[in-house]
Amino acid sequence: MFIMEPKSHDVESDTCCASTPTLHSNVGPPPNGGVQAWCAVAGGHIVTFFVWGLVNSFGMFQDYYTHSVQPPLSSPSNVAWIGSIAVFLLMFVPLISGSLSDIGYYKTVLRVGILIYLVGVFATSVCKTYWQFVLAQGICVGIADGFMFVPSMSVVSTYFDSSRRSFAIGIILCGSATGGMVFPIMLNRLFEEVGFGWAVRIFGFLALVLLVLAERLLKTRLPPKDSPKIFEFGELKDLVFLLFIVGSFLNFCGLYFAFFFINAYARTKLGLNLRETIPILMVLNGIGVPGRLLANWAADRFFRPIHVQLPINLLIVILLFVWISIDSVTSMYVFAVFYGIPGAAIQSLFPATLADLTLDPKKTGTRLGMGFAISSFGVLIGSPVGGVLVQVGNGSYLYAQAFAGGCTTLGFFLVLAAAVVHRRRLKRV
Repeated sequence: MFIMEPKSHDVESDTCCASTPTLHSNVGPPPNGGVQAWCAVAGGHIVTFFVWGLVNSFGMFQDYYTHSVQPPLSSPSNVAWIGSIAVFLLMFVPLISGSLSDIGYYKTVLRVGILIYLVGVFATSVCKTYWQFVLAQGICVGIADGFMFVPSMSVVSTYFDSSRRSFAIGIILCGSATGGMVFPIMLNRLFEEVGFGWAVRIFGFLALVLLVLAERLLKTRLPPKDSPKIFEFGELKDLVFLLFIVGSFLNFCGLYFAFFFINAYARTKLGLNLRETIPILMVLNGIGVPGRLLANWAADRFFRPIHVQLPINLLIVILLFVWISIDSVTSMYVFAVFYGIPGAAIQSLFPATLADLTLDPKKTGTRLGMGFAISSFGVLIGSPVGGVLVQVGNGSYLYAQAFAGGCTTLGFFLVLAAAVVHRRRLKRV
């Protein structure tokens, strides 16, 4: 179902500009390196820098909208919907954009994504009411993220075989950590000096320059796939794939609560102001760089990605329950360090594992799109439900922290089941 007509192969694909020779002729095995491969990685890193970097900085916006704006933009739960909708669309839209990329429209998809992203950012700079922020920062930016991120991941993954693919993906996903360090301090300082509107517009101009550069660096390597399906239900018959994505749905449901609410928690429970909470968010995001690289390096050199994820998943479960006992600024920084490493690693391993479980490279975009789309519902409901539980607890975070820990606990056991089934399957091969 939902079959789209492939782009004609007798005309130049929009994946390459007119001045650049197509990379589709004489396609052999992945080069596993070289100038074009690492340029693609650099382009992917820039895309992730703006896509996930802004997402991982939403804790600052959550705190700003609920405490620094007078009167507050809305309740903590309602504000959380802005970030949750953006991440949901980031992960759901690739159900369509991944397939379009597979049939030869990658450049068109990327360019449309860049355009929508810039429209969303500049529209956010003039927003005044809650629903305007939902439409601009939540829906518009989220759709743009979905057009840019997963198709770019799919394109870059075709340049590397299993010995380097996870590490290359890890480098790309480090963009979320670098963006998560740069944007909070940059925007917070600009909020104070030039106001919210111009701060966001300056961010938009930076995005314009760097995303255009990324568009020039990213080029497809494989020829278009013929008539892919947007959603291939047959893939859900793969028990390993099914267990993994349902487990990821639960993991994401709990994981992002800490990223979205760590600033608000430090403000309300530890008595810090917005400027004092920014370093905590920077530590949480910045420490993710070694987490992403080491986890994906280990997945390439010693284990399969799904096996590397298991101890990381368990550590996240433990830390979310440990968060309940934190009552000092020092312990908050310690939590940010220890949560940031596995939190970044599990995000990085998710697409690496999906790619590793895909036997046909031409299905990478479609299968990544399916996995992200199904898991996106966990992101959509997790943080808003956590916000509601904070309100139910009259400002106490206990119920929300227990909810996040419970979700990741169930997610761990489902990923464990996927690993067990996968191992038995390999023994039969």
